[in-house]
Amino acid sequence: MPTEPRKTIAIIPARGGSKRIPRKNIRCFNGWPMLEWSVRAPQTSRQFDEIMVRTEDLEFAEIAEPCSAKVPFLAELKLRVTLQQLCRYVIKFWRNIVKPVVVLIWLAASIRQLPSYGPKICQTVALL
Repeated sequence: MPTEPRKTIAIIPARGGSKRIPRKNIRCFNGWPMLEWSVRAPQTSRQFDEIMVRTEDLEFAEIAEPCSAKVPFLAELKLRVTLQQLCRYVIKFWRNIVKPVVVLIWLAASIRQLPSYGPKICQTVALL
């Protein structure tokens, strides 16, 4: 029986609670909000099948979605969750929509240079 290829998902955490630069993810940097740079970088790398943004902030979701990022966890994030809990949730979410096993890659929300090292990230990622 043939197996489906694994899907590689980039998860970008985006919250507004930074103490040094509050709500930095929506501040413009070189023409785009920081969050938009974070979504476009993995798209440009062509190493990911899906890009998901983890946020509890509707304004952040409104930036991510027009860039073709999915924001499927918006309602569930009213409570604080650990990275491990979120990864389990994402895997369960993905399997419930009839997808094969996934590889998850957690990216920094302020990342801007992913196209240059995206392949290296994909080579070193752990399978969950």
